[in-house]
Amino acid sequence: MRLLKEWGCTHIQHEVPMTEDLGRMDIVFTTPTGITHHLDATIWHAASQEALRAGSACKDGVAAHLAVQSKYRKYPNVKLVPAALETGGRVSEPFLRLVRTLAPWGKMRTTEMSMAWQLISAALQRENARSIEKARMAWQGHHVQMN
Repeated sequence: MRLLKEWGCTHIQHEVPMTEDLGRMDIVFTTPTGITHHLDATIWHAASQEALRAGSACKDGVAAHLAVQSKYRKYPNVKLVPAALETGGRVSEPFLRLVRTLAPWGKMRTTEMSMAWQLISAALQRENARSIEKARMAWQGHHVQMN
């Protein structure tokens, strides 16, 4: 969210409630050009049953693509940017385009893009660790709240 502010985005909201059946949107913001985007994040594993059936063992990015399609089905009438990532770090095309579009042009662009990917990578690793911890707790018989 810090980068969105630095890159000139406004009206940045976190965990925005949608309708009861749609749940919440992770981030809603307006770009410097006045376009409002709804960003919903998801992380999929390339070795999941669905991804493997779709060919992830033979082709890169299959899990991220499936995640994007899942988000588009969930939010058919929303100007959505699915921030879909694979557990190993691959980023979905819509999310990649958004970051490239928002990053300021000029001599600092490389630095800005590098900072963005570092922040995204760190967030992904935190969520991967959280997922592993939840699986460990569930395996030990503890009640685990899934969110």
